[in-house]
Amino acid sequence: MFNPILDDFSKTSKSRPLSDVLHIFILLFISKILKIFALFITYNLLKSYHFMLILFLTTLFASICLLFIQKPFSSIRLNKTILFRLIKYTICLTIVRVLWIFGLTLCGPLRTILLFEHSDLVILACFHVLFSSSSDIGVQQQGQTSRIRGAVFFILAVLAIFAFDNDDARQRVLDHPEGHSHHRLFAHVFYRLTSFIGVGDHKGGVILLLIALFIRCAIDSLNKKLIGDVGGPKKFYAITTCLSTACLIPTSFIMLLINNIFPDSIDSSSSTFQTTLLPSTSSSFFGTIVSLFIPLIIISILLFVSDFYIEQIAIVKLERLRTFRYGTFTMIGGALIASFLWIKSATVINNNSIWFNGNIGKFEPEEHALSGGVVFSIVMFIFSTDLLLSPIKQRSGAFIGYSQDGVPLFNLTHQRSQSLLLILRSSLRDILAETDSRRIFYFLCINLMFTFVELLYGAWTNSLGLISDGFHMLFDCTALVVGLYAALMSRWKPTRVFSYGYSRAEVLSGFVNGLFLVVVAFFVFYEAIGRIFEPPEINTNRLLAVSVAGFAVNMIGIFSFSHAHAHAHGGGGGGSCPMSQPSVAKEQHHHDHSHSHSHSHSHSHDGGHDHDHGHSHRSNEKSSHHGHSHSLTGNANMKGVFLHVLADTLGSVGVIISSLLIQYFGWYISDPICSLFISIMIFLSVIPLLKDSAMTLLLQTPSDIQYEILGRIIKIDSVLSYSDEHFWRLSSSTIVGTIHIQISNDGDEQLVTSQVQAILKEAQMQNVAVQVEKQVFFNHLAGLNSALGQLATSERTFLHK
Repeated sequence: MFNPILDDFSKTSKSRPLSDVLHIFILLFISKILKIFALFITYNLLKSYHFMLILFLTTLFASICLLFIQKPFSSIRLNKTILFRLIKYTICLTIVRVLWIFGLTLCGPLRTILLFEHSDLVILACFHVLFSSSSDIGVQQQGQTSRIRGAVFFILAVLAIFAFDNDDARQRVLDHPEGHSHHRLFAHVFYRLTSFIGVGDHKGGVILLLIALFIRCAIDSLNKKLIGDVGGPKKFYAITTCLSTACLIPTSFIMLLINNIFPDSIDSSSSTFQTTLLPSTSSSFFGTIVSLFIPLIIISILLFVSDFYIEQIAIVKLERLRTFRYGTFTMIGGALIASFLWIKSATVINNNSIWFNGNIGKFEPEEHALSGGVVFSIVMFIFSTDLLLSPIKQRSGAFIGYSQDGVPLFNLTHQRSQSLLLILRSSLRDILAETDSRRIFYFLCINLMFTFVELLYGAWTNSLGLISDGFHMLFDCTALVVGLYAALMSRWKPTRVFSYGYSRAEVLSGFVNGLFLVVVAFFVFYEAIGRIFEPPEINTNRLLAVSVAGFAVNMIGIFSFSHAHAHAHGGGGGGSCPMSQPSVAKEQHHHDHSHSHSHSHSHSHDGGHDHDHGHSHRSNEKSSHHGHSHSLTGNANMKGVFLHVLADTLGSVGVIISSLLIQYFGWYISDPICSLFISIMIFLSVIPLLKDSAMTLLLQTPSDIQYEILGRIIKIDSVLSYSDEHFWRLSSSTIVGTIHIQISNDGDEQLVTSQVQAILKEAQMQNVAVQVEKQVFFNHLAGLNSALGQLATSERTFLHK
């Protein structure tokens, strides 16, 4: 997925030497690594000092540096309109920085980098994919599908941090039941808000960082014209940073008066930075200077000055997309490595005391440790950044000819690609348009609601049985999703690559669901055998109620999908029900042989006959036609879904019976015995589905065609023999076939073709190819020594008279 850096830069550096581009990239890489280092130092200082003090001092030092470097107020006159817009932007920027640094105190540097250090191009691309109806911006874009995948990956990464990141190492009872040490008033107000919505401090910090990210991207995208009016991005950044520092002055002094943001005493171990990097000092004032102001000067330069200027140089040299792309990769990878080293170093200094807002405590080496959710989100963020910040490729036109003046003409048709919400809406419309997919979708919604209610109630009551049954129901929902997607896919229109369409997807779905059921039946049988000899004690608390509720839900599915079971076991003499009359042949070639295609649509119930003698030779026995069709089978996809629901229903019945026997009689052996019978019933019920779907996938010839249909074809007047007969079921309702018919020299090709087509369409064939051949044609080819004239008599089937 990732393009090599040298190849990517070689496209950018057509007008400048490659070495210059590499130098800019190395400079960008170093600046991002130093920014990561500064963020980790900032987090350590936030354990000893109030976050408003840290933010005010860093922006103050950065403003002083920018005043000397940029001199933003020396040669500019701002009118009232621009000044008012600058003040509005500065207020929003100050809010973003306050939310960012407070989120840093709650989530740690690694998660702050993962959630906040994203370009506005990434966020705007996500919103564009989700809420825009077209991807045409100036030029037609290729790769809208990759943009959709990138947006989905970004959402999954955020959800992984929010839901699956167990960042609970600091759950100690210090200031409140959550156990997090707080910065007095502001933090306690925040804690009340997070407690009101039912989330912890860590998840609240995730929400704050996301809000800060969205506000930052919004104000940056809405004030691009303001940057030009002020005099460029560098002067604009210097002015807004100085104004932001001015906004923080009253806020910081209010916090100083209310909360006493300085600790009462500072000793040599007052900060993690001093503990790890600087020697101890005896003077309290000098210790404050060394442990606070020197690190803050370094932080302000690395975070607010050098990173901005190097990024601006890289934007000019490397282009905007590549700068943000490789900058984000460096930040994510560097933060992961720094977090790992930070945890290791924290383990070394674990025995040293550090200052926690007026409380002496131990440094937690596992604080903000890596988790599975963080690792997954890192992978998702990398993929999403690569997909959303990849260079946009323009669609090339197709050459269609020349104009009257000799100018080449190209076809520049634009294909509109919809947003994710419109795609979901279109898919929902397709689902509700057909009976089978509609029934699967409704039952899937009911099943999912019951599953999540069961999971939530199980987590609330700390019931492992409910949680395990909920995940079991979630596994069953995957079978419904597979069946639903197959039902949708089977209605896709044929393409040039898939000329027969996608109707066989339902057969494949039924076969896969059948294999799942076989695996489930095997494991249940294996487990039941072991429990028969040593029946375990079972806690039946809530088990009976959950089983009854699951049985009620599954009965809805049984009644919904019972038509699939009825079609699968239809009567053996089910009459055919053609839906349309045989259509006229579309192609006829008037040589010594003819070739004809015919298409129709029909439906029939599945019969129960299966006779296959394995040869095609025809004697002169009479084969009467009864006007019945037994070639078509039931929908394999719906049968697979039905069997899944049936297996769940049998499981619920078994649990109900065993629960009652255990509760009233103490027969623990009833549970493995019920499981044993259920596994056998599931296995026996799934065998017909596996057999039918496997035979369809292996292109088995329907048995009645071998005797009835071909027997009628050979008895048509002027027909001498047939060869190359190939008939197979494409899906449960479609049979296709091709056949070569050899007729006498005085036979009528069109008459024979129409008669053969009529016989095949009576057998519910929808795709028929009939090729009529005369013996004189083969004699002619044989005289020319053509391979087509060497059709052996043994390959042809004759009527014996």
